[in-house]
Amino acid sequence: MRAWWLLPLAAALSFRGYGVRRDELLPERKVALNGTHPAYNVAGSGLPQLGSAWYINLDDFTGRRVQMEAAYTQAHLRYQRFAAVRPSMESVRPGGKWVSLYNKFHPSRQHEIDHPLLHGKIRGEIGCIASHLELLKHLKATGRPGQVYLLAEDDYAPVPDFATRLPTVLAHLPADWDTLRFDCWDSNQDSLKVENFPQVQPGLFHTGIQGCTPKDGQPGGRPECHFCGGTHAVLVPYEKIDKIIGLWSGMDGPLFPLDCMLTRPDFFNLCLQWHLFQKIEHLHARSGIPKRQEDITEWHLNKL
Repeated sequence: MRAWWLLPLAAALSFRGYGVRRDELLPERKVALNGTHPAYNVAGSGLPQLGSAWYINLDDFTGRRVQMEAAYTQAHLRYQRFAAVRPSMESVRPGGKWVSLYNKFHPSRQHEIDHPLLHGKIRGEIGCIASHLELLKHLKATGRPGQVYLLAEDDYAPVPDFATRLPTVLAHLPADWDTLRFDCWDSNQDSLKVENFPQVQPGLFHTGIQGCTPKDGQPGGRPECHFCGGTHAVLVPYEKIDKIIGLWSGMDGPLFPLDCMLTRPDFFNLCLQWHLFQKIEHLHARSGIPKRQEDITEWHLNKL
């Protein structure tokens, strides 16, 4: 696979580890494109308009930031960085800023906050939830009806012709969809694979698992009702922001990893397998959210 996102500057500042000095942080950038690009110029087409693309990125991960901005620029996307949340131990304790998310986390997982290693895992997951919620609230306050918004993470990148192909994607979608994820991944830990879901259109799958209740998909539920697939690139219509905030803030049931919550049969969540987002392997391997206990490092255990 050709590493098209690695510009010379990216190579010079490539991600070498988890920690960087605070004085190495880059200035904020927001790129506005010419409104004639197909992704932004859909007036009269009946299609929603792409409002903006956002990538979520921890302040510590400046090397990722360089690579994301190179990729989004090459993909002709109007993008902006959104600073990710990294909760401290104090912030998830009583009186802390993120304690409400901890209190709504699935009861089977709450003990991890006192585990010498697993507190790094659950804090990472709470930080992921908080980051997405804060961005959704910002989009609700600043966005417009009739627009869709891309919320992405910093270990996947859009392909160079993403913006050109997006109108075709939007024309492909059924009515009243809640979220669209690009290129969901399969996991050996999931009994379900993307291709097991109902195919709405070629390459487009509805991830609501029929015959399963919301509780069946929770931790400890029925294995055949469990699927995650990633939140590396999620498209949300402005009109559905409140609904997704409700789901991801624990109003509709206990919290667990965001992607695993998108299989509820009472939501119309979709996965589009058109190879429009690509995994950046060396960044994905060094995630701020460890998947397993053996993935936890000293960086994750830093209590801040």
